[in-house]
Amino acid sequence: MHATASLSQDPKEHYKYIEAAAKTQQIKEVERVTRESNVYPPEQVKDLLMEMKLPDARPLINVCDRCVCMCVCAHVRAGVCPC
Repeated sequence: MHATASLSQDPKEHYKYIEAAAKTQQIKEVERVTRESNVYPPEQVKDLLMEMKLPDARPLINVCDRCVCMCVCAHVRAGVCPC
């Protein structure tokens, strides 16, 4: 799947890859994809990562840096969820 997602330009495929990695606790892979990909839908991935409450906030911070939702990230870094 890694090869397919890295070659694809389909946002849905990138989202599904991130979702599968998050659900299987492959946090380093989630962090890598959210850092390297320019294709995933940032709002949808942000919502997924906030819902999943991963033990490492770096993937969410990567997404927030891309979609300029720093207010949410500031709350996450402080351990306070604005939702």
